Amino acid sequence: MKILGMLFVFLACCCGGIVKSFEYTKAQNELYAFICLVRFIKREVSLYLTRQREIFMRFENKILEKSGFLEALRGRDFNDEKSPLYHVLKEFDCNLLISSEARQILLEFAENFGQMGTEELCEKSTRTIT
Repeated sequence: MKILGMLFVFLACCCGGIVKSFEYTKAQNELYAFICLVRFIKREVSLYLTRQREIFMRFENKILEKSGFLEALRGRDFNDEKSPLYHVLKEFDCNLLISSEARQILLEFAENFGQMGTEELCEKSTRTIT
């Protein structure tokens, strides 16, 4: 009976560790997807002066597509004073697995997106990525 109890405790710890590792991997993949989005925005704005709607229509990422984030972003109204990216990040706030610090940095970037010059945006996106 003692061995059975130890085996149960061991298996419970292993299962908990596996679940946590999957969550951690998913959070890292989500963070990398947002880094790719910021890099894409930087490239599109600095090289082509692409409009926000076109940037979001062109960007593709399996992780953000699967979560519904890109679909919500593409369907957002672009006539608001704040960026659609800001509003969608706020809506998806509780569904995002990324850390609160990374979420705050993304929100700061998104809040000013579309309201600053290209040089300032590129500089801010570089700070966001690193």
